Amino acid sequence: MTPHAPLRCMTTLLLVLAAASAGATDLESALHRAGNNRAELEAALAGTPEAERDHMRWLITAMPTDDLTRLDAAYLLENHRHAVTAWREAPWSEAIDTALFRDAILPYASVSERRDPWWADLRARCLPLVADATSPAEAAARLNNAIWDEFDVKYSTGRAKADQSPFESMESGLASCTGLSVLLIDACRSVGVPARFVGVPLWSDGSGNHSWVEIWDDGWHFTGAFEPSGMELDRGWFEGKTATAVEDDPRYAVYAVTWQDTPLSFPMVWRPEDTSVRAVNVTGRYARGNALGRAEAEVTRAALWSAHVAQVREDRADEFAAGELVHGDWRMPFHYSVHGVKPEGGRSLYISMHGGGGAPAEVNDQQWENQQTLYTIEEGVYLAPRAPTDTWNLWHQAHVDVLLDRLIRDLVVFEDVDPDRVYITGYSAGGDGVFQLAPRLADRLAAAAMMAGHPNETKPDGLRNLPFALHMGGEDDAYDRNRVAREWETMLDDLAAADPGGYEHQVVIHQGKGHWMDHQDAVALPWMAAHTRDLRPERIVWLQDDVTHERFYWLRNPAPRERERIVVERREQTITIVEAPPGTRLEILLDDAMCDLDREVTVRWRDEVLFRGLVPRTEGALAKTLAERGDPRAMFCAEVAVTVPIDLAGIRPSPWPMQGYACPRASGDVVIDGRLDDPAWQDAPWTAPFVDIEGDRKPAPRHLTRAKMLWTDHEFLFAAELAEPHLWATLTERDAIIFHDNDFEVFIDPDGDSHMYSELELNALNTVWDLLLVKPYRDGGPAVHAWDIPGLRTAVHLDGTVNDPSDTDQGWTVEIAIPWSVLVETTGAACPPVPGDRWRVNFSRVQWRLEVADGGYRKVTDPETGKPLPEDNWVWSPQREIAMHEPEHWGIVEFRDEASESAVEPTGEDAAAWHLRRLTYELAAHREATGRWPAAIDPPLLAPDGPPLDPAWAWPPVYACNGARYSLTLRQREGTGVLTIYEDGRLVLSP
Repeated sequence: MTPHAPLRCMTTLLLVLAAASAGATDLESALHRAGNNRAELEAALAGTPEAERDHMRWLITAMPTDDLTRLDAAYLLENHRHAVTAWREAPWSEAIDTALFRDAILPYASVSERRDPWWADLRARCLPLVADATSPAEAAARLNNAIWDEFDVKYSTGRAKADQSPFESMESGLASCTGLSVLLIDACRSVGVPARFVGVPLWSDGSGNHSWVEIWDDGWHFTGAFEPSGMELDRGWFEGKTATAVEDDPRYAVYAVTWQDTPLSFPMVWRPEDTSVRAVNVTGRYARGNALGRAEAEVTRAALWSAHVAQVREDRADEFAAGELVHGDWRMPFHYSVHGVKPEGGRSLYISMHGGGGAPAEVNDQQWENQQTLYTIEEGVYLAPRAPTDTWNLWHQAHVDVLLDRLIRDLVVFEDVDPDRVYITGYSAGGDGVFQLAPRLADRLAAAAMMAGHPNETKPDGLRNLPFALHMGGEDDAYDRNRVAREWETMLDDLAAADPGGYEHQVVIHQGKGHWMDHQDAVALPWMAAHTRDLRPERIVWLQDDVTHERFYWLRNPAPRERERIVVERREQTITIVEAPPGTRLEILLDDAMCDLDREVTVRWRDEVLFRGLVPRTEGALAKTLAERGDPRAMFCAEVAVTVPIDLAGIRPSPWPMQGYACPRASGDVVIDGRLDDPAWQDAPWTAPFVDIEGDRKPAPRHLTRAKMLWTDHEFLFAAELAEPHLWATLTERDAIIFHDNDFEVFIDPDGDSHMYSELELNALNTVWDLLLVKPYRDGGPAVHAWDIPGLRTAVHLDGTVNDPSDTDQGWTVEIAIPWSVLVETTGAACPPVPGDRWRVNFSRVQWRLEVADGGYRKVTDPETGKPLPEDNWVWSPQREIAMHEPEHWGIVEFRDEASESAVEPTGEDAAAWHLRRLTYELAAHREATGRWPAAIDPPLLAPDGPPLDPAWAWPPVYACNGARYSLTLRQREGTGVLTIYEDGRLVLSP
């Protein structure tokens, strides 16, 4: 022993004691934070075998506080038992040390998912899948290839929520990348493979976020859940994205979840306020060395294609040899013959579709047999498929696109077809198919020829870069085929003239010929043969059909919609989106044949720059584009994603502040006779005079209207004064649509959530219409017209004579009493209220322009339409729109014990709700433009025209969306208040 050994031994002992003390302190802190659940955690510790108790201590000290307060001993003990078993029984257990076991096998969860007892089920189902695996990497790859069929789970943005637990994903069969990753991680842990959750909160190009999985095998390796790359790890479509991650920017860094004590939190974009999940920054392993040079990209391209060919030959040789493709329930037999000498670049392919349709199978079989020899070619593969169905639309249906795509893929491999020399033609019903399929599959084809068909609803816009021949008999007038063919000739001529370089076409009307053109149409085949595919055109016009596609030339749209039109151009280093629906996400595919990827690329939306920067070449982009097309020429080594902005200039402004009213308790009885002469009304102040419903956008009302309010222990009381020189009313039946007359209206939303509110209208004849709104019409209603107000008391006093144009009237006054017992039906608020309570209320007056005719009144009409001129709408608290059913704009009524001159002002909570509501308008505009809610939103700014936000509220709000529903949540920084607005407009305040 050296002279310093005793000192080192003492130092070591002190460190051990210090660590033990710290561990004890950490455990005690965790037990203290558990609160009433402490006993469960202590029971878990006591129930753990002594030799393994340190693992349980470690887990408890690492648990999020929310789990400490609610997980029971049985759950933790079962998790511990299965985790230790999986670790010890794994063939690679000796390579997994204690620290790695605790961090990546022992944890029962990854992020914020529901805490399921998944261990036994997953282990029983996953062990057979990895029975002879010899390494964690091999086991993880096998699981990623097999569990999705085993568990019947697939990727979908329609999943219920992002952070689904394993059982939630298996029950629904759908999961996002987050849910898929959680499921794969737990499957790996169940068989002793260390695994952890990884993700990026935002790609550096702003195109979204993603989650994936890392597993340990002598170092961390990654794989995409539900995205296996065969048996290889460290490959994925997102490699190009992670190559540009920014380590020092928390928005764009890559994080891995850890249960160790670290200063970082994992950024859960679906729950950004939650910082309970700890993380490590692993950007360096992804951002370094993933981008490829130009030469490397070409070598990688060749290697990927070679592997693809080998895989297709292994997987599809039997199917191809059998001469029949199968897709789900659809089968497509095919017959082909090979002609001429194969050119150096590969053979041509002619796909020739038969006629028939809407006929017995034997008729279509005969048509197929005829098609097999209908045309002759000098060189290439001549292939005639048999339509999968015998319906009239043989070649229109979505399964046809899939099957033809697979045919092309297979023939490129098995018959060395040149993918740049693929042609499509068809006769009669087959010609119908060419009309439909050519624009949809234009980027798979070199040219198309339509013979004697009908386009139905399809349009030629997508043919911009596909030479198109149309041959029709001049006498083929069935279904107006000849007339429509001439219309298409005009359309193609016009498109070509307006877009130089596009829409090359040949239209031949064979005069004197009927539906059969005596082979004169065969000249279209050598015309097609003169063309090769242009897969990287400088201008793309993409018009979706009723069958949609996500990829077209060098564009990808992950969420296509029927009939949407997109126009994009490229010039050197600049891509310009000329036309696209607002909110559209476009992924632009690039390679060095299109631009110099060693220089910055710019993507513009008209004049606005959406992206400017380097776009890396990556193996992931090459692999993804190869998987999409099975086409060596359609592989792109780089991609950048952008979203077309939504123009929010048209979003309506919200009124701020809304009106306020101090409603006193009635000092005495009120007789409901319409006269407003009871002493109690003298204590109630008048509201401000009514204004136009659109506020100061419109002139002030022609006649004065104002209102008062009182309350008693039994009723909510309203009074109104309406100046009117011509009293007029016609409706006398209760629950008639009263606003067809001049009327006075009351709207009451007791709890201010914008749902379950009441409306009452009455005219000068005291005819009443009362109804209940479950939610506003804009949010789907409905209105319950059969709802009546039991105990309702109303009265009208006329200062003049109704329906008598011979005199000039002064107006009318109204009194209304509504029992609290009815209003309690529409609210969770106290009824009657207590002083200080606030409700949302508004009043409206509908006023028609009248003229005298035949001794009476009638509405003034528009001389051009003959319809009445629009009514005037005058209100207490302006809406800024001609829409009363936006309760967030109604006035604030505060109940008080007695009359008070102190004003009723909006609170900090009202301002916070106002800003939240403004965001819902933007989300609604996005949905109207795109048909869907956005999956995520950037941290939103405060509305510039609104009130200052009380600093007690922590802006920005949290946005969570599962596709069908969303919520916006704003929390107080230190208090317990939480404001949430849902996609149906309901506002909820949680104390």
